[in-house]
Amino acid sequence: VCMVLSGVVYFFAKKQLLKHHVTSDYKAVTKLVSSGIYKYTRNPVYISSKLMALSIAFSTNSVYFLIPSCLWLSYANWYVIPKEEEY
Repeated sequence: VCMVLSGVVYFFAKKQLLKHHVTSDYKAVTKLVSSGIYKYTRNPVYISSKLMALSIAFSTNSVYFLIPSCLWLSYANWYVIPKEEEY
């Protein structure tokens, strides 16, 4: 269920970005997309990847997937996303 949900979230996030002609080329921000899925969250792509990582960890019932997933989630939440929000 989480894998399907992560795919749906990712699909709608990318659809909104393409609709507004927004690219991820790390240039200065000229547009802020605030419609579609971006009306509810600023980081839907991260949410979908987090859901995917956790769903793999839980579906394989493996701590070897769960620990790196939790580490990546922490890194994204407390380092990557704040840096992007500053940009």
